[in-house]
Amino acid sequence: MSRWLQSISVLGAVLIAVALGRAAFDLASGGAHPAGVVDFALLSLPGLVLWYLTHWLPNSEFDPDLYPRVLAWCLGGVGAMFAFTLLRGTP
Repeated sequence: MSRWLQSISVLGAVLIAVALGRAAFDLASGGAHPAGVVDFALLSLPGLVLWYLTHWLPNSEFDPDLYPRVLAWCLGGVGAMFAFTLLRGTP
């Protein structure tokens, strides 16, 4: 796996870890709230997609020249989800 695929895989794993950590903190500080569940989904699902994509893409039938385009679209989606999470203004 190339270095940039590894970096994106690590980014996905970090998003998943942050989502799990935040969910654990929310549970420890008074239980799960609907906003916490939404935040968990907005952070963990894009992380899972990035992590899975970087492991699936090298074994796919896609031309390796298209990898940057596929990953750019996925990173754009993750950026949009992150921006949505920030704009929600949860404490």
